[in-house]
Amino acid sequence: MPRGCKILVRWLSSWRRIVSLSNLELNELKTEILKIEEVKDLHAIKGWSLDDTNFYLRFHVRMDGDTKLIDVDKVKQRIKDILLKHKVTSSTIEFESQCSESNQDKN
Repeated sequence: MPRGCKILVRWLSSWRRIVSLSNLELNELKTEILKIEEVKDLHAIKGWSLDDTNFYLRFHVRMDGDTKLIDVDKVKQRIKDILLKHKVTSSTIEFESQCSESNQDKN
């Protein structure tokens, strides 16, 4: 079998691990992040892992509309610290305000 085919087969065989995130407790992680006072909601969570020990997550965090940018940065760092405890080595966090939710309801 050509080398490129072997790599593709290995990638396809690891796909189940990407989807399941079996070694990552998402509910525990979400509960811990929601304990941060400024965090009002956590949603649109997507993640994967290629090796079952290091994970990548992306998700949305909703905060109050009047939250200052410096406070968003502090919350982001606290979230990143929590993620690292759970072996999430890479993440993308999108911050939203609660007022953006009410504007979406009007449209």
